[in-house]
Amino acid sequence: MILAEDDPDIREGAAQLLRRGGFEVTTAASGTELLERLAGRVLRDGDGRSADVIVTDVRMPGCNGLNVVEGLRAAGWQQPVIVITAFADAATRARVHRLASTALLSKPFAPEALEAAVAFALPMSAVPIR
Repeated sequence: MILAEDDPDIREGAAQLLRRGGFEVTTAASGTELLERLAGRVLRDGDGRSADVIVTDVRMPGCNGLNVVEGLRAAGWQQPVIVITAFADAATRARVHRLASTALLSKPFAPEALEAAVAFALPMSAVPIR
């Protein structure tokens, strides 16, 4: 999984929580870095999936997390996405819903909520790419 979050405390805390839960986590500090991580996995693994799950913040430097997901969806990428944001207004919620995201977590969120969202999303990652 790739976890993209620009706040270093949230990013590292969430990554540690998920790693303790047995998940393999790669982190990114911006939307641009998220794209670099995804591209690196696609090139390295060659399977077109690149990550079982993406957890992404919305507002990040370089590239907005939802813009990244919109680009991935437009390219046919169907893997689960968990969106986290401190700005969950109606427009953001509607945009997240249109992107067929697996979950939307509002900051601050309980650690258990993130763990549950990831556990729910992982079986969905077996959906084939079309």
